[in-house]
Amino acid sequence: MRLPFFPAPYDDELFYSVAARYHEWSTHAADKHTVKDLLGRQTLSAVFDLPGNLQEVCRNIGSEHLEVNRLIDDHSMFPVYRPFLAPERIIQLEQAMASGSGGALHTRSGVMASSVPMIRTLRFCSSCITADTESHGEPYWHRSHQLHGVDCCHIHRIPLREAGIIRDNKHVFSDISQDVAECVGNPLKLWQYSEVIASEVNWLLTNTPRSCSSTELSGQYHSLLRNRGYADYNGRIKKSELKADFQTYYGVEYLQYLGCSLEGESHWLARLLRKGRTSVHPIKHILLAHFLDSNLADFFSRSKELPPFGEGPWMCLNSAASHYRQRVVTTCIITRDYETRGIPVGTFSCDCGFVYSRRGPDTDKDDCYKIGRIKNFGRTWEERLVDLINTERKSYRAAAHILKVDPTTAKRQYLRIQAGMTTNVKIGYQPTPDDREERRGRWQSYVDSHPEMNRKEVRKALPAEFAWLYRNDKEWLDVHSPASLPRKKWDDTRVDWKARDRELANHAMSVIGTEISGVHKPIRLTLSYIGKQMQQLALLQQHLDKLPDTAKVIGEYSESIDDFQVRRVKYVVNQMYEERETVLRWKIIRAAGLKPGFSAVVNEAIEQCLVESLSL
Repeated sequence: MRLPFFPAPYDDELFYSVAARYHEWSTHAADKHTVKDLLGRQTLSAVFDLPGNLQEVCRNIGSEHLEVNRLIDDHSMFPVYRPFLAPERIIQLEQAMASGSGGALHTRSGVMASSVPMIRTLRFCSSCITADTESHGEPYWHRSHQLHGVDCCHIHRIPLREAGIIRDNKHVFSDISQDVAECVGNPLKLWQYSEVIASEVNWLLTNTPRSCSSTELSGQYHSLLRNRGYADYNGRIKKSELKADFQTYYGVEYLQYLGCSLEGESHWLARLLRKGRTSVHPIKHILLAHFLDSNLADFFSRSKELPPFGEGPWMCLNSAASHYRQRVVTTCIITRDYETRGIPVGTFSCDCGFVYSRRGPDTDKDDCYKIGRIKNFGRTWEERLVDLINTERKSYRAAAHILKVDPTTAKRQYLRIQAGMTTNVKIGYQPTPDDREERRGRWQSYVDSHPEMNRKEVRKALPAEFAWLYRNDKEWLDVHSPASLPRKKWDDTRVDWKARDRELANHAMSVIGTEISGVHKPIRLTLSYIGKQMQQLALLQQHLDKLPDTAKVIGEYSESIDDFQVRRVKYVVNQMYEERETVLRWKIIRAAGLKPGFSAVVNEAIEQCLVESLSL
């Protein structure tokens, strides 16, 4: 039987609240009569957040303006959970809300299993009560207030209050006017991030972001982690650093209050970032996204993560081809560069035979025109090279300029082609007589003009010539190199230790001055570091007792761990000043790379920087 009347829902009103207003208007003596009117049976429950049997409700109400989907989307808490659920789970839960029991929905949605507690009492904003009464003539329960972690109103930015009705009373429809009048409880405590949580929960309720697949969720989080330096392109996450920084950012006490503490090895943050979907409360997604400098609107508006070199087709960079700098390459193989910790390397193969590679990811629109290494020139390029030299009589340098390579490469490739070699098989480099004479001449000329140098010193002065001659003309190199002088040994009879001490002390002071100048990221001042910078570490380690002035300088400026951490704090604060950033405690701790448990000395330095920043 259809009800003779039913109130129209207001914006952001829980269906429970609409039913409570109906109960007051109907003048039913008992709540169970209202339950029977709406749900068809007196034994069913009145559920705050995820109501069930909504098909029966809509059938009994008979209103053209109320449909099951509208009640779910606009008047329940389900939109908060939907974006983080698998598509098949969404269908199951929506069907359960339409025709099943509301009580079982908390188990199916994973809410019951979450460490984030459900609210035990309805909550309200005193300013919303006033505004609703002025606008509609009566107040109502706002759904945006009814989630643990939402401690303030997203509109009025004031603390919420808890009403008298408790969740365990499943057969009562509570009128907000009566509950507010009887409420004497204190406002909820506000935390630093209370407004963030309230705003993000409201965004979930008022928008319809699509559900992300487990792959998309994982990909987006890993992309954000890489941007913040917590992950590499191989998917490896710096778990310990992430956990420590996350706890420092929010504070252990706040995480415990939310039910989001990171205890044990298999905490929720580690589970969330593993591949494969896991049931995680929306509050936890909000915390992670905000920590990684993203809000939910940006998070869900991001398209699926692009490959490191973008979507194909890619540029052909064969300057001899008619399609030069056109997107015609359809094959890109991405590998990981082990030496650079997983940086992606793309190898692009065009139908013209030209194959090149470069390191990624592409971060600028012009990166698509860059070549790191040419792996195969291909027939088109080779034919053009031969034509330029044989037909057009171009020099190697002129041909190289046209084909966008260096003259040595043009010459080497031309000689290879003339010899009938192919780039499809890796061929060792064959030195030419001209190359040999040119390298020999440069080496011999330098040796003749520097008779005082030994072989090691000449090698250091001409590293390229030495490497080439060593690989291709070693016998000649051995004959035409100066003798290797025996290593000099420091001896008190031959060394003026006082003069050397003055020289080394000045050198050490120069190294220290450069380090503490603040022009680059700090490195801890130790005997080892200073000695390495001076290229005198062995001497300092073995004979520091003979160098009193040098020892005094190094001893005076060598840093303890606390000293070094304080210098890092001051450095990052100066960086914030230069970049016009607000100086905040958590930013200092994160940028300085401080781990939990740093000393009182370091903490005092942080506090001093915060005080000084307020006076600027």
